[in-house]
Amino acid sequence: AQAIVDEASIRGGWQFAISRFLSTTRPEVKFWCLQLIEKTILNNWSELSDSDHEHVKNHFLSWLGSQLLSTQPTFVVNKFCLILVLLCKQVQFIYLFLFV
Repeated sequence: AQAIVDEASIRGGWQFAISRFLSTTRPEVKFWCLQLIEKTILNNWSELSDSDHEHVKNHFLSWLGSQLLSTQPTFVVNKFCLILVLLCKQVQFIYLFLFV
């Protein structure tokens, strides 16, 4: 499974991961998608365009507002929070919550 995450993060699989993360109800799939997105942020963030950065930010903030406080399993919430921290560390996200 880790090899698939590694390969997908290199090939732009983060877009599929965001789409799947938002559409699935299975926590295991959500977690896998979050792992792929985390790997992309850690290893390939600088290679993404500004519009890609906005795409990631907007989808995560949208989900945060609508789903995080619902009955999500703890492991999904924890991974989601880790990704929010990673996003906030990026220079482009200094004003992350000012434009929501």
